[in-house]
Amino acid sequence: MTAAAILVALLAVGAPRSTAPRVADAIAKYARSPDEAFFLVAWGRRESDFEQRIIDHHCRRWECDRGRAIGAWQMWPGAAGKDWARLPGDLDLQAKHAASMARWAMHACPGDSVRGGFRVLAGLGCDRPLIDENVRISLFEKARAAR
Repeated sequence: MTAAAILVALLAVGAPRSTAPRVADAIAKYARSPDEAFFLVAWGRRESDFEQRIIDHHCRRWECDRGRAIGAWQMWPGAAGKDWARLPGDLDLQAKHAASMARWAMHACPGDSVRGGFRVLAGLGCDRPLIDENVRISLFEKARAAR
């Protein structure tokens, strides 16, 4: 999927114009399918609104899971392994690890890869609902419809 198509999806879900082009380039580099790209758009939009200060890990005390999560997709230490310390400010590296996590999560629940993917990322398994999953699904659908 092209960065231009992802940029359209990002803007459709309300990503800031200041960060959207760089986010689109990063997602295009690592997403292996359109649905994976749209999943990353929805996930990041819900987690960080793709705000530069969150990407840079300049979080307020209550944000970023009280400082434990880093980046546009709010990843925890296990998600990035040895790259963890390099995540703040490195959108490309954040996208690389987020795409890997998204791919794994979406394959965990083949019956509903998108809803299940969001649930798995939250540590709930395929069948336990995520509190805001309908918002995430709506963002995914809006991103997909934008192309």
